[in-house]
Amino acid sequence: MKIHGLPSVTARLVFLVLFICTLGYQGQGQATDAQLHKLYVRAKSMLPDDLQTADSLAAVLLEGASDKRISSDSLKAQAYYLLGLIQYYKARHLLSADYYQRALETKHARQHKQFAEACLNNLGVAQAQQGNFQEALKAYYGSLELAEDSGDSTSIVQSWINISLLEAYVKRYDKAIAIGKRVLNFASKQRDSINMALAHQNLAVFYSYREQTWPYAPAHYQRAAKLLQQLKLPAYMIGCQLDYANFLMLKKAYSQAEDIYQEMLSLSQELQLDDKIALIYQRLAKLKLDAGTAGDIRLIGFYLNESGEFMRKSNTSILEGDYDMLMLRYLARINDPRLFDSTLMVINMETDDTRMKQTLSAIEEIKLKYDVDKLEFQKVTLEKGIVQKNIIIGVIIIAFLIALVAIAIISHLYREQQKQLNTLYKLNEQLAQRRPLDANLPAPESLLVEEASTEDAGDEDTEEDDSSSHPALYQIILHRLETKRLYIDPLFSIHDLCNELKRNRKVISKCIKEQGHISFTVLVNQYRINEARRLIREKGTEHTLNEIAEMAGFNNRITFYRCFKDSTGFSPSAYLDRVRQETTSAYADTDPADEDQ
Repeated sequence: MKIHGLPSVTARLVFLVLFICTLGYQGQGQATDAQLHKLYVRAKSMLPDDLQTADSLAAVLLEGASDKRISSDSLKAQAYYLLGLIQYYKARHLLSADYYQRALETKHARQHKQFAEACLNNLGVAQAQQGNFQEALKAYYGSLELAEDSGDSTSIVQSWINISLLEAYVKRYDKAIAIGKRVLNFASKQRDSINMALAHQNLAVFYSYREQTWPYAPAHYQRAAKLLQQLKLPAYMIGCQLDYANFLMLKKAYSQAEDIYQEMLSLSQELQLDDKIALIYQRLAKLKLDAGTAGDIRLIGFYLNESGEFMRKSNTSILEGDYDMLMLRYLARINDPRLFDSTLMVINMETDDTRMKQTLSAIEEIKLKYDVDKLEFQKVTLEKGIVQKNIIIGVIIIAFLIALVAIAIISHLYREQQKQLNTLYKLNEQLAQRRPLDANLPAPESLLVEEASTEDAGDEDTEEDDSSSHPALYQIILHRLETKRLYIDPLFSIHDLCNELKRNRKVISKCIKEQGHISFTVLVNQYRINEARRLIREKGTEHTLNEIAEMAGFNNRITFYRCFKDSTGFSPSAYLDRVRQETTSAYADTDPADEDQ
């Protein structure tokens, strides 16, 4: 979910609210509980549509509630709860969990079980989003205990549902099913039809995860759909039927699944449920791709186009990941390499870090299949090319008898080779004037701030580090290499870099590998090769190549020659000859009259 800038009207609203709060503090010495409570209600009403404004109001609320003269800490607890919601909607789950934890530490949470139960439930959701499943279960069970103490049947069922879903997510299906049955039994005793329907639906989903329990799933899907239809909850009923159709696709019952999708599509169009329409079109496209019918290519394209239109219309960003994967599968099916590569590039550019972690595995799987198909295509093309080249060889043998034509061809090839060498040399000259890596280093002042914050963030002996800090750490590594020229020391090692940055070797190695996609040795050698290029141009006539290698930081002649050849395309001696040629040519082109002047 992208957060755009506030329109001017909203910005003015925030300014007015802050201004009024300021007047309240100045005129009365402190804000009253009633004023801050109104601010809380107003901020909460803005979620989740206007997160920036709500965040600004929540900050004002927290500042006012932190005043020691306020009669109770209930407003502080509510401010923490509100900030937890805001950070969750911003996908900052670690920060969200921290705010919920702070809310639970207030006196208000200890005195009001319903508030504490809501905080624990949301804390469990935030922990689960981070993959902290044990912490999430602990929070859910804490929420359940409070709900049972207060006798809140709705909260009890919700807590059990959350626990069962989490157990299923970590693939403890037997426990998830047992909890699902318990929820169904509890809801039946309470005659809670809505939760009975949800319990049936969850049980059906749990049964569908394993092939040996598939026979139990259809009955629960049907009971859930019947209850939701009786309750006149069409949106929930459509969702249940879509889950059932998805189950049928697992069984490869594509015809039955398609009938359900078409029926739900008509109902969703009648009710104008754009988000459901987008999802159904997406599921129909997936069905056709899985079924693999050759005549469905155009229909798949139509389904994907319609799904994209309704996604934009309903602003359903949650479907974007699956939509991108289906689009890549579709492009691989129609065998359009250019469009596949360009679409994949756009997806990679637009995908944020969190979504990339969720979809990277699927992208790699599709890319692998696409690469295999591409290799097969290249194989056929290569075989055709070999036949064509054999014909060309015969023509060349005949043409070789004509001496003038042969000489012209050889001369042309020689000139082309010289052009390529000139181009390669100029490219090396450009690289010699810049960093070997496109580091995009920020200004030193901002970098030093980042470095300080990085070093203060934790103990240098810590064996693991948060991968979210790696981009900043990588910038610091490049900056140190660039400014202190550490690489010119032949004995410089990763141990020295760790001492320089006060970070452990595992973190440094992992950071360089993840951010630069190279090893520490390759990174340092690239800086040394860049230094060697510069030294050859500036001091190639004054020092031997071995001396230049030592000045650039190499302590091994063989390593220097090999790395230089791999990086530049020239051997060091060939590169030196090219420098001398360019210098002589430049001197010859200089007008003596210009030198006299």
